[in-house]
Amino acid sequence: MHPDAHAPLIDSPLIDSPPQETMTEQDVYKLALQLAQDIAPRYGLDVVKLARFTTAVVNVETGRTYNPSLKNKTSSARGLMQVLSCTQRWMEEKLSLPFAPQSVALGSSCKQYAKKNPPQVSPDKDRMYEPGYNMRIGMMYAAYQLKRYGQDERKAAHAYNQGSFNGSSAGSAYASTVLSRKSGIDFAAHERSFQDVYAEASRTRHYEFR
Repeated sequence: MHPDAHAPLIDSPLIDSPPQETMTEQDVYKLALQLAQDIAPRYGLDVVKLARFTTAVVNVETGRTYNPSLKNKTSSARGLMQVLSCTQRWMEEKLSLPFAPQSVALGSSCKQYAKKNPPQVSPDKDRMYEPGYNMRIGMMYAAYQLKRYGQDERKAAHAYNQGSFNGSSAGSAYASTVLSRKSGIDFAAHERSFQDVYAEASRTRHYEFR
Protein backbone atom coordinates (compact mmCIF):
# COMPACT_ATOMS: atom_id res chain seq x y z
CA MET A 1 0.00 0.00 0.00
CA HIS A 2 1.27 3.49 -0.81
CA PRO A 3 2.56 5.31 2.27
CA ASP A 4 0.18 8.23 1.79
CA ALA A 5 -2.91 6.04 1.47
CA HIS A 6 -3.54 6.01 5.22
CA ALA A 7 -5.42 8.86 6.86
CA PRO A 8 -3.29 10.61 9.51
CA LEU A 9 -4.45 10.43 13.12
CA ILE A 10 -4.29 14.19 13.61
CA ASP A 11 -6.66 14.12 16.56
CA SER A 12 -4.78 11.37 18.39
CA PRO A 13 -4.11 12.20 22.06
CA LEU A 14 -0.58 10.95 21.49
CA ILE A 15 0.02 13.83 19.11
CA ASP A 16 -1.25 16.35 21.62
CA SER A 17 0.87 15.19 24.55
CA PRO A 18 2.33 18.25 26.33
CA PRO A 19 6.07 18.88 26.73
CA GLN A 20 7.68 17.00 29.60
CA GLU A 21 10.93 17.43 31.46
CA THR A 22 11.87 13.78 31.16
CA MET A 23 10.57 10.35 30.25
CA THR A 24 11.64 6.81 31.02
CA GLU A 25 12.73 4.16 28.58
CA GLN A 26 9.46 2.37 29.27
CA ASP A 27 7.46 5.53 28.51
CA VAL A 28 9.24 5.91 25.19
CA TYR A 29 8.75 2.28 24.14
CA LYS A 30 5.06 2.32 25.07
CA LEU A 31 4.52 5.47 23.03
CA ALA A 32 6.52 3.97 20.16
CA LEU A 33 4.27 0.88 20.09
CA GLN A 34 1.18 3.07 19.93
CA LEU A 35 2.52 5.30 17.17
CA ALA A 36 3.89 2.38 15.15
CA GLN A 37 0.41 0.92 14.73
CA ASP A 38 -0.35 3.81 12.39
CA ILE A 39 3.07 4.31 10.79
CA ALA A 40 4.22 0.72 10.20
CA PRO A 41 1.41 -0.10 7.71
CA ARG A 42 2.42 2.87 5.57
CA TYR A 43 5.76 1.21 4.87
CA GLY A 44 4.96 -2.48 5.13
CA LEU A 45 6.89 -2.80 8.38
CA ASP A 46 6.44 -4.89 11.50
CA VAL A 47 4.84 -2.77 14.24
CA VAL A 48 6.90 -4.15 17.12
CA LYS A 49 10.20 -4.10 15.22
CA LEU A 50 9.64 -0.48 14.19
CA ALA A 51 8.80 0.48 17.78
CA ARG A 52 11.94 -1.21 19.10
CA PHE A 53 14.16 0.38 16.47
CA THR A 54 12.68 3.80 17.22
CA THR A 55 13.22 3.36 20.96
CA ALA A 56 16.88 2.56 20.34
CA VAL A 57 17.24 5.68 18.20
CA VAL A 58 15.72 7.79 21.00
CA ASN A 59 18.11 6.14 23.46
CA VAL A 60 21.09 7.23 21.36
CA GLU A 61 19.82 10.66 20.32
CA THR A 62 19.10 11.69 23.91
CA GLY A 63 22.21 10.12 25.40
CA ARG A 64 20.03 7.74 27.42
CA THR A 65 18.32 10.69 29.16
CA TYR A 66 14.97 10.40 27.30
CA ASN A 67 14.64 14.16 27.71
CA PRO A 68 12.09 15.65 25.24
CA SER A 69 13.49 19.17 25.74
CA LEU A 70 16.93 18.58 24.22
CA LYS A 71 18.13 21.06 21.58
CA ASN A 72 21.27 20.65 19.49
CA LYS A 73 23.53 23.69 19.90
CA THR A 74 24.81 23.64 16.32
CA SER A 75 21.72 22.67 14.30
CA SER A 76 17.92 22.70 14.33
CA ALA A 77 17.79 19.14 15.71
CA ARG A 78 15.59 18.90 18.79
CA GLY A 79 13.36 16.71 20.90
CA LEU A 80 13.48 13.01 21.63
CA MET A 81 14.58 12.00 18.13
CA GLN A 82 16.62 15.15 17.42
CA VAL A 83 14.71 15.90 14.23
CA LEU A 84 16.01 18.66 11.95
CA SER A 85 13.57 21.37 10.89
CA CYS A 86 13.81 20.41 7.21
CA THR A 87 13.14 16.75 8.02
CA GLN A 88 10.20 17.83 10.17
CA ARG A 89 8.63 19.81 7.32
CA TRP A 90 9.16 16.98 4.83
CA MET A 91 7.50 14.43 7.12
CA GLU A 92 4.65 16.82 7.92
CA GLU A 93 3.95 16.95 4.21
CA LYS A 94 3.92 13.16 3.96
CA LEU A 95 1.60 12.95 6.98
CA SER A 96 -0.64 15.70 5.54
CA LEU A 97 -0.43 17.73 8.72
CA PRO A 98 -2.00 21.20 8.48
CA PHE A 99 1.17 23.26 8.88
CA ALA A 100 3.15 21.42 6.20
CA PRO A 101 4.51 23.30 3.16
CA GLN A 102 2.37 23.30 0.04
CA SER A 103 4.87 21.36 -2.05
CA VAL A 104 7.87 19.15 -1.40
CA ALA A 105 10.69 18.25 -3.73
CA LEU A 106 10.80 14.59 -2.77
CA GLY A 107 14.20 13.09 -3.26
CA SER A 108 16.10 16.27 -2.50
CA SER A 109 18.57 16.39 0.34
CA CYS A 110 17.66 18.01 3.64
CA LYS A 111 19.79 21.07 2.83
CA GLN A 112 18.26 21.41 -0.65
CA TYR A 113 14.79 21.04 0.79
CA ALA A 114 15.49 23.62 3.51
CA LYS A 115 16.49 26.19 0.90
CA LYS A 116 13.13 25.78 -0.84
CA ASN A 117 11.14 25.48 2.39
CA PRO A 118 12.80 27.56 5.13
CA PRO A 119 11.90 26.34 8.65
CA GLN A 120 9.32 28.50 10.37
CA VAL A 121 9.80 27.56 14.01
CA SER A 122 8.17 29.60 16.75
CA PRO A 123 10.01 28.90 20.05
CA ASP A 124 6.81 29.20 22.08
CA LYS A 125 4.84 26.91 19.78
CA ASP A 126 7.45 24.38 18.68
CA ARG A 127 5.64 21.04 18.78
CA MET A 128 8.88 19.12 18.32
CA TYR A 129 9.34 19.27 22.09
CA GLU A 130 6.08 17.36 22.54
CA PRO A 131 6.99 13.64 22.93
CA GLY A 132 4.16 12.28 20.80
CA TYR A 133 4.59 14.73 17.98
CA ASN A 134 8.37 14.48 17.86
CA MET A 135 8.31 10.68 17.85
CA ARG A 136 5.62 10.57 15.19
CA ILE A 137 7.72 12.71 12.87
CA GLY A 138 10.98 10.91 13.76
CA MET A 139 9.44 7.45 13.47
CA MET A 140 8.01 8.30 10.07
CA TYR A 141 11.50 9.27 8.90
CA ALA A 142 13.03 6.12 10.42
CA ALA A 143 10.37 3.99 8.72
CA TYR A 144 11.13 5.69 5.42
CA GLN A 145 14.79 4.72 5.80
CA LEU A 146 13.94 1.14 6.77
CA LYS A 147 11.82 0.73 3.66
CA ARG A 148 14.41 2.41 1.44
CA TYR A 149 17.16 0.06 2.62
CA GLY A 150 15.18 -3.18 2.60
CA GLN A 151 14.66 -3.17 6.40
CA ASP A 152 18.42 -3.25 6.96
CA GLU A 153 18.57 -1.59 10.37
CA ARG A 154 22.27 -0.75 10.14
CA LYS A 155 21.84 1.14 6.87
CA ALA A 156 18.61 2.74 8.05
CA ALA A 157 20.22 3.97 11.27
CA HIS A 158 23.18 5.40 9.38
CA ALA A 159 20.88 7.16 6.92
CA TYR A 160 18.72 8.49 9.77
CA ASN A 161 21.83 10.14 11.18
CA GLN A 162 23.63 11.15 7.99
CA GLY A 163 20.83 11.83 5.51
CA SER A 164 18.25 10.07 3.38
CA PHE A 165 20.56 8.99 0.59
CA ASN A 166 23.56 8.02 2.64
CA GLY A 167 23.13 4.33 3.26
CA SER A 168 26.79 3.38 3.05
CA SER A 169 26.93 2.24 6.65
CA ALA A 170 30.25 0.39 6.68
CA GLY A 171 32.11 1.50 9.77
CA SER A 172 29.23 3.68 10.97
CA ALA A 173 29.76 4.28 14.68
CA TYR A 174 26.27 5.72 15.01
CA ALA A 175 24.58 2.67 13.46
CA SER A 176 26.65 0.33 15.61
CA THR A 177 25.64 2.26 18.71
CA VAL A 178 21.94 2.13 17.82
CA LEU A 179 22.04 -1.62 17.25
CA SER A 180 24.07 -2.18 20.41
CA ARG A 181 21.67 -0.13 22.53
CA LYS A 182 18.71 -1.93 20.94
CA SER A 183 20.13 -5.32 21.91
CA GLY A 184 20.67 -4.07 25.46
CA ILE A 185 17.10 -2.89 26.07
CA ASP A 186 14.89 -5.37 27.95
CA PHE A 187 11.83 -4.94 25.75
CA ALA A 188 10.16 -8.05 27.17
CA ALA A 189 10.18 -6.55 30.67
CA HIS A 190 8.60 -3.35 29.39
CA GLU A 191 5.95 -5.31 27.48
CA ARG A 192 4.91 -7.07 30.66
CA SER A 193 4.23 -3.65 32.19
CA PHE A 194 1.72 -2.65 29.53
CA GLN A 195 0.41 -5.94 28.20
CA ASP A 196 -2.72 -4.35 26.69
CA VAL A 197 -0.70 -2.02 24.46
CA TYR A 198 1.71 -4.77 23.45
CA ALA A 199 -1.14 -7.18 22.73
CA GLU A 200 -2.80 -4.64 20.43
CA ALA A 201 0.47 -3.99 18.62
CA SER A 202 1.11 -7.72 18.27
CA ARG A 203 -2.31 -8.36 16.73
CA THR A 204 -1.53 -6.02 13.87
CA ARG A 205 2.22 -6.26 13.74
CA HIS A 206 2.86 -7.93 10.35
CA TYR A 207 2.29 -6.13 7.06
CA GLU A 208 3.03 -6.99 3.44
CA PHE A 209 3.92 -4.53 0.70
CA ARG A 210 1.05 -4.12 -1.75
